[in-house]
Amino acid sequence: MLRAFVLATVTGLLGGLTTGFGQTPIDSPFDIQLVPRALEGGGYKYGIYAAMAGSSTPQLYELDTGGTGFYAVYSANPTYATEAWGTNYSVVNTNISMGYASDNVYYGNAVSSGVTLYSATQSGTYDLSAKISTPGSVLVGQTLVITNTAGKTTSGSWPSTTPPVDQNFYGDFGLSLSHATNGIMNVLAQMNYSTNVIPGFVVSLGSPDSTNAKIQVGLNKNFDELYPIKIKIQGMDATNLFPAPDGGTNGLPTYSGAVLAAAMVFSNTTSGAFTNGRTDVILDTGASGTLFLTSEAPGAVTNYLSPSGESLGEQVGLSLIVETTDGSFIDLFSAVEGENGFALNVMYRSNFSLNIGQNLFYQYEVAYNLQDGILGLRAIPEANQVYLMAVASLFVIGFALTRTALTRHIRRKRLPAGPERSRRVA
Repeated sequence: MLRAFVLATVTGLLGGLTTGFGQTPIDSPFDIQLVPRALEGGGYKYGIYAAMAGSSTPQLYELDTGGTGFYAVYSANPTYATEAWGTNYSVVNTNISMGYASDNVYYGNAVSSGVTLYSATQSGTYDLSAKISTPGSVLVGQTLVITNTAGKTTSGSWPSTTPPVDQNFYGDFGLSLSHATNGIMNVLAQMNYSTNVIPGFVVSLGSPDSTNAKIQVGLNKNFDELYPIKIKIQGMDATNLFPAPDGGTNGLPTYSGAVLAAAMVFSNTTSGAFTNGRTDVILDTGASGTLFLTSEAPGAVTNYLSPSGESLGEQVGLSLIVETTDGSFIDLFSAVEGENGFALNVMYRSNFSLNIGQNLFYQYEVAYNLQDGILGLRAIPEANQVYLMAVASLFVIGFALTRTALTRHIRRKRLPAGPERSRRVA
């Protein structure tokens, strides 16, 4: 989960953002093609093209459903990658920062700026004719410095040939549904939607290296028919709204960064199965594998402990049992540690949250219905079949929990999530 270092509080600004882009609302769903990027250590991340402040020369940013708000590098030096920034912006606050469990920390300014998103072509470049813009200005993190374990990079050390984030991206395009006290929040939640679409977005990654990965902005009105699995998004906050388009008063509610809750069931062939009860679950396109961290430990350990403390050994299975909007329970996600890039870092504690990274997005198309607070899922047939067959052939998770037992675990008093620094693995 995201942790934020907010060094200055932004107050009284969300209603005063200036309008710099067109007022035409989104009248039908709009697809934005993404760009897959292979990582040096294995796996993939996905980029989205964006430009700010009137520029029409976008750069590529990491698509991050686990991150809160848009943080884009900026340099005043024209020999570096500044093309994505035009001049139509105003600095609202300085000395802000945003940190990630990957150890990347972004420092810079909060600026009021219009944002334009561009669809990618099959070759990975951007299409200037396929774009969508915010209806006015939103807050963007204008990043001047990034620090991490490798040291410190500044705006004067960002040549266009070497992006500073995973050597692929010029910042983080965060789509978390959570409220940020510095006002830098999900851009898509601040779009202007007409009554012909449902406010929200769809993340469709397909297979890990798919060239057809995309974001759909705006949901079809037949949402209920398209997405057979519907789960209530948890943590609705009607007090802290997303800023409304054009400074209006019809802003959408924010939600928890951990969009759903589940009964987490562990098992292996020798120890049977047990559940740690209900846990908050983060869906994170910015992280591969699975991360389980706690508020009572500085880091993760790679052994698997039951509540009584015994080790479960190797090839631990995990299933997440969730309640749908119709009151039924489903096994939403099952995997085996050590297979298909799936990794567990587990320590049993009372306070925790579970980040399952990109895994669910490779099995389902995931729709975020911001109007009704519903997460809709539709299986990706090819990817889902291959993934589940591989898991089933290597390990069978054995557990038998009755509906009564599941109800007890799902509906028990919610355990608080772990600290925000636990959000990410990569």
